[in-house]
Amino acid sequence: MSKYSEAHLLSLVSTIGVRTTRGGYRKDPECDASLQDITRFLQKDSSERGVFLQLIAWNVLGKDLLPLLGTHCGELSTSFLVVKLLVFLTLPPEKESTNFIAQNQALNSTLRVLLDHACIFPKLMLLVSEALGKLETGNLENGETLTKILQLTFTLVRNLLLIARSHSLVGSKSSNVRHELFRLLLKCQFMEVLSAVIQDACVSPINNDLPLLVEIFALILCFHENDSNTSTHLNMGTHSAKSAQWSRKLSKFGISKAVKGAVRGGFSGVYVKHSEYAESERLLRGNPIETHYMSRACGILIPSTSSTSELQPWQVGLLTNLSAPVVNQFLFSAWDDLKRSKQMMISSVEHTIRCTNYVQLCLFFVDIFHSKLASGTAEEVVLKNPVASILCADFLIWIQKEWFEFEQNKSLQECIPLIELLASIATTLKSLQVKSADSTVQLACKAMRSAYVHGESKHEFVRLLRTRIKQFKWLSMPAPYLRALFLLHGAIYELLADDNPNSVSHDVREQLREFLVDRIIVENHVGLMYRCESRNERETKYRVEFLKQLASSTVFRLSTLLSLRRLEKGHRDISTASKELCLKAVKQLCRDGVRNPEGWKGSVFINLLAW
Repeated sequence: MSKYSEAHLLSLVSTIGVRTTRGGYRKDPECDASLQDITRFLQKDSSERGVFLQLIAWNVLGKDLLPLLGTHCGELSTSFLVVKLLVFLTLPPEKESTNFIAQNQALNSTLRVLLDHACIFPKLMLLVSEALGKLETGNLENGETLTKILQLTFTLVRNLLLIARSHSLVGSKSSNVRHELFRLLLKCQFMEVLSAVIQDACVSPINNDLPLLVEIFALILCFHENDSNTSTHLNMGTHSAKSAQWSRKLSKFGISKAVKGAVRGGFSGVYVKHSEYAESERLLRGNPIETHYMSRACGILIPSTSSTSELQPWQVGLLTNLSAPVVNQFLFSAWDDLKRSKQMMISSVEHTIRCTNYVQLCLFFVDIFHSKLASGTAEEVVLKNPVASILCADFLIWIQKEWFEFEQNKSLQECIPLIELLASIATTLKSLQVKSADSTVQLACKAMRSAYVHGESKHEFVRLLRTRIKQFKWLSMPAPYLRALFLLHGAIYELLADDNPNSVSHDVREQLREFLVDRIIVENHVGLMYRCESRNERETKYRVEFLKQLASSTVFRLSTLLSLRRLEKGHRDISTASKELCLKAVKQLCRDGVRNPEGWKGSVFINLLAW
C-alpha cells in the first residue's frame, strides 16, 4: 500500500468517531460514508491484504468499530456497515499469499479482540432476533437490509469458528480460545437463534444460504479436540495437491460473471470461495419471504446413553432446541440444494467443501440416532428419527457416486467422511433389523441393503471396495482412508450376517469373507491395527472379528507376524485375538517346514524371506 493510500485510509479511520469520557462512543457526521470507503479499500486489497493488516495494526476493531456497534446498535444502517466490515476483517488469507503467517497472526489477534469485547455478541444476537421478528411478521420496511444483516452475522460467526478451530491446532494452550468462543455463543443464546432459523429452512430469509448454515452446524456439532482431518482454511496439509487456489472475483455484487446465474446476488468485496475452506457468501436480493417457524420440541435429539457425557455443553445447547422433524427437513433441503447446485458450480473445490460439511453433519445425526436406538425400543426411537429423510437407497447411491468422483480427483481425504457415513448407516440398519419387528421398517431396511449389495450394478460395490483396499499405498495415501475402508467392510459384513444362505446378499457376504484369504488385504489390515489405535468400541469389535476369522493357514510376511506380536500390547480383546492367531500361524509354519518333501526350495521360511 502506497503512502498516499495509507494517509487516505488513516483520514477515513479518523472520521469514524471518538470515545467519550463516559465510556461511550460518539459518531462522526461522516461516519457512515467513511465506513463505506474503508469497505471499498478492503474490496480492492491485494492477496497480501495490506489494508487488512494496517487496520489490525491500528486496532481499528477495538478502538472504533466495536465501541461504535455497542453504542449505536439501534441504528440499522450503521450496524449493517460495521458488521460488514467485521466480516471482511475475519476473512481467511489466500493460499498463495506471500505473508500467509502474518495474516494468520492478524486473524488470531482479531478473534482475541472480539472475545475481549464479549458484550458485543449479545448486541449482535439482538440485531438478528429483531430482524427475524420483523421478517416473520411480514414487516418489509428495510427488509433487504435486515436480510443482509442476518446473513452477514452468520457469516461472521462462521469465520470466527474457523479461526478458533485453526487457532486450537497450534497447541494445547490455544485450544482454550475455541472453548471460550463456544461458551460465549452459548451464553448469548446463539444456539437458540440458529435453531430458530432452520425451523423452516425452505422458506427462511436465508434459504439461499443453506450451505452456510450447514457449515456452522458442522463446526459446532462435529467438534473434536484435534481436527486434523477437517478442511480448515489454515490447515492446508489436509487437502490434495490438486485443490484450486483462492480467487477473488469481484464484480458489482462480488460475484463473478461465470456464477451469476447460479446465485441471486451478493455483497461487494467478499471472496467467491473457489477455495479451501468455505461456501461463498451470498446475499439475497429483493423482498424477503415471510416465514413461519415451527414449535420447538426440547431435548428430543439428545441421546440418553453414556454418549451424552461426550457432548460439549454448546452441542447439548443446540440439540435441546431441535426436534426430529426440523432436522429431517433441514438435512433433506440441504441435500437437495447440494445436488442442484453441483451442476451450476464453476469450481469443483467449492462443491467438495459443501459436500464434506454436509456429510459430516449427516454422520453426526446418524450416530445420534444409533445411540438412541441402542438405549430405547425401536418403535419409540423410529418416531423421533432425525435422519429419516436420508435413510434411503437413493441417498446411499449418491454417497457412493460422490466418493468415486472425489477419488478420481485424488481427493482421498475428502472421501473419508463419505465412507464413514456409509459404514455408520450400515450399522444403524443392522440395529433396526435386530430391534424392530415392524414389517414396514424391515422392508425399508431390505431396500437399503440392496445399495450395499449391488451398488449401481450387480456386485460392483463390493468389487470396488476390495480393489481400493488392495491398491492402498502407505507412502502416498492417508491411513484414515484405509481405516474407513475397513470400517465399511466390517459394517457391511455384519449387516449381511443373518441373511438367507440362498439369497444374493449371502453371496456378497461370501465375497467379503474372501477378503480374509487375500494376503495384501490381510497385511494392510494388520499394519493399520499396528499403526492406528481403534477410535471406538465399534471399530475394536470389527478388528477382533477380522482377526478371529483369519485361518491359521494364512500366509504372512515376517513383518506382518511382527506387527501381530506388537498388537499384543494393545487393546485386551485385540491382544488376545492377535496372540492366538500368531501362535497358530507360527505352528502352521513349523509343520509346513518339517513336512515339506522338497527341502529348502519349498520352505515356508525361505519363501517368507524372499518376499
